[in-house]
Amino acid sequence: MRLPLRATLVALALLSACAQQPEPPSASPTAPQPEAAARIARTAPALTLATWNLEWLTTRQQGLPSNVRPRPAAAFDALQRYAAQLNGDIVAFQEVDGAENAARVFNPSHYKIEIADERDVQRVGFAIRNGLSYTRNPDVVGLDPTGSLRRGVDVTVNLNGQPLRLLAVHLKSGCFDAPITSAADACRSLSRQLPVLRTWIAERTREGIPFAILGDFNRRFEPTPQGQPDPAWVAIGAPQAQLVRVTEGRRSECWGGEYPKYIDHIVLSPKAASLVGAQTFRQLVYSESGPRAKELLSDHCPISVQLQPQPTS
Repeated sequence: MRLPLRATLVALALLSACAQQPEPPSASPTAPQPEAAARIARTAPALTLATWNLEWLTTRQQGLPSNVRPRPAAAFDALQRYAAQLNGDIVAFQEVDGAENAARVFNPSHYKIEIADERDVQRVGFAIRNGLSYTRNPDVVGLDPTGSLRRGVDVTVNLNGQPLRLLAVHLKSGCFDAPITSAADACRSLSRQLPVLRTWIAERTREGIPFAILGDFNRRFEPTPQGQPDPAWVAIGAPQAQLVRVTEGRRSECWGGEYPKYIDHIVLSPKAASLVGAQTFRQLVYSESGPRAKELLSDHCPISVQLQPQPTS
């Protein structure tokens, strides 16, 4: 029997609607449970910490040592390209003559600059990625006991709801592995800085929050020939505080390994060290070579590690 045209159209519409109804989703054995999903949501991305000595980064025409020349525009362009490759979230820098010069390396559209409150050509500071929450603490003026050294820059970063204290330093050059009791001027200056660092470390240890010291320590921290810890390492209280030096046991490949023993370090408290991702240590080695390239870039290559913040409860 043939149905009237109107009834036929209604029947076809009902059949089409039924065909388009989605099937109920089947349970997936790999779908995260609600608790796991919440934990994933609370976990922050890895944070890359780096340190980089930019070697007399200045455009001053006067008042520089005879072996130092102001850096040309090409140098800033080259350094900015490497800063982009480094891609650090927080970069401790050294030997930078003011925030304006730092901003020519670390793009202001990506970074905020915090630099030591002084007028020295070789200043210390941080480039901190925009969007990271942090507090600037008073500079560690005691690291400049003679008025001719560099004070430290101290910040507290909000790391997934937890504080992480960071100190950028540049200690006195010239006492790389000599006894710190040496009468040499460089070692005497360094020996004045070490107790200041020890005090800062002791205070942070008592606070119980993770911390890191980043920068050019101008000290190799190698064990003595008798196998004992370096006296400078002992002088800052590192063994008692169980500090971890990420460069330990590593060889620098900067400029073809010209100076294989690191003097740039990232030193971590035990709590901070527990956040370091496995095999995330990196030294960014320049692809250029030769004296001209070294003049444009730096005699130091940047180093970095990644911290993986713990999920918040």
